[in-house]
Amino acid sequence: IQGWGRNDWGQLGVGNYTNQESPAATGFMHADDCGDIIQTAVNQENTIYLRSDGRVLVGGAAGSGRLGNGLTSPSALIPQLITNANIVDI
Repeated sequence: IQGWGRNDWGQLGVGNYTNQESPAATGFMHADDCGDIIQTAVNQENTIYLRSDGRVLVGGAAGSGRLGNGLTSPSALIPQLITNANIVDI
């Protein structure tokens, strides 16, 4: 998975806050986390990834607990698993 554009909250998941003018590979904590991503949802500060097995990963601004992964600030610079639930759509 690759992302580019504005990245001031780490929302691209590339491990830094640098804006990306060309596609950059998204980083994942564990190699198997990126397997079978079937859907993504984005906004100006966050990215959500849905895997085919129903697991959800999130990255970007974490203020006020908005990522749902227990962080409250400032950001998750690489996508992090938030649930093992059987989520079917984001």
